[in-house]
Amino acid sequence: MAAKTTDWVTVTRPPAEYDGLFGHINGVADLHIIPAGTVPAIVTQPNGYQDSKDPFVVLQQGSWQMLSIKPGSWQVYSAQHDLGITVVSCPPSG
Repeated sequence: MAAKTTDWVTVTRPPAEYDGLFGHINGVADLHIIPAGTVPAIVTQPNGYQDSKDPFVVLQQGSWQMLSIKPGSWQVYSAQHDLGITVVSCPPSG
């Protein structure tokens, strides 16, 4: 994502495990946003579960969400490997 853009994200394919025994309450996945060119801070637990230490936003199913991020260049990732998302960057108007 480039500097000075307005960025939007939507979930195109939710992760398989998001709709658990009692459904979903707090969104379908976490989207981590880190400065461009940096390495994700992912820790692998003894049971193999991967946990990220980077800041994130909670993604909702079925709607576009504007990403509120500071000016700069950013990259995004999710620890849910089967998640499908679309990110759109819109340049400033004028």
